[in-house]
Amino acid sequence: VIEGANKFGLEREYIEGTYWKLSGWFSRLFVRDVAGMRTVFEDTALLITDFNLQEPQLLLPVLERCVQAGVKQLVILATDISERSIGLLVNNNRANVIQTLVVRTPKVSEMDRVAAIEDIAVMTGGKPFYVAAYASFEDFRVEDLGRARRAWATESLFGLYEGRGDPRQIRKRIAQIKGALDKAEGEHARGELQTRLGRMHGDTAILRLGAIHEAERAARKAMAERALVSLRGALCEGAVLGGGVALLNSQSTLQTLVASNEEERHAYKILARALEEPMRAIAQNAGYAPDVVLERVKSSAAGFGFDAVTGQIVDMQACGVLDSASVIKKALEIAIGGAAMALTTDVIVHHKKPVECVEP
Repeated sequence: VIEGANKFGLEREYIEGTYWKLSGWFSRLFVRDVAGMRTVFEDTALLITDFNLQEPQLLLPVLERCVQAGVKQLVILATDISERSIGLLVNNNRANVIQTLVVRTPKVSEMDRVAAIEDIAVMTGGKPFYVAAYASFEDFRVEDLGRARRAWATESLFGLYEGRGDPRQIRKRIAQIKGALDKAEGEHARGELQTRLGRMHGDTAILRLGAIHEAERAARKAMAERALVSLRGALCEGAVLGGGVALLNSQSTLQTLVASNEEERHAYKILARALEEPMRAIAQNAGYAPDVVLERVKSSAAGFGFDAVTGQIVDMQACGVLDSASVIKKALEIAIGGAAMALTTDVIVHHKKPVECVEP
């Protein structure tokens, strides 16, 4: 998770367990730690629902059966709750009948909301109560509650640590999410699935970035998010040699292809020349002669490339100069798509002096 910070520098925080944003308690009356504005329950039970708890009577079967079973602490997930229902629960808290905390079901899209509820149910071993399937809690049993070693909530966050779900079901859920991730299209869909996968594994890393002013902080945050996308891509599809070496090595594959006609033969030559351009650009930006650097790399052993920092030809893997394979593939697809569009378009407007971008 990447967040902005209000002070200069970089902070890292590692949380055992996981949490959801845009969740948190419904009322300050549920807060137990006033200084930190948070509530923490240890060895707690969870009632997992998407109910709108408007009538206090709706909760009575749950509370009665929990008290009879000796449940001391209960976290209730719900989409909404009325003041009257909050009053019922707060009175029980003050009387020490049963300690309760009502938190918002994670606010995401409708399909993702269902997925989040199901993920929580698998993590904690509970049974989800959907308003589409149940009109009330009359069928509720204490065995339907989820369990966790710790649950906590602030005004906007809800977290769990060491859910007591069946490890086999958790592994099965992880495999399902990985399968969906392999078929997912689009960065947003993949990002959501990656987040869910991280939550199911049960640990969260938070990176907080601060800067002198808001514009710099936004720029640093955007750079960190791009780096995170590259890292996730590398974890999914692996890494390749950086500095344009991987693209340059692809020329040998093009040379083995047999063209079916003259146009295809020219296309292969154009593509082979284009695969050299990233390395040329890196050398030129570093202040070196592109043609000289390119020939030095071509005459070097396999796996060697140009290190723009030192100006030397080095073993790219040994020096850690690597690129995410998914990023390189996407860049190549975009470039080829742009070239195809240019070839099939009647008129193209090209700026004589295009605006230069200094971002990497």
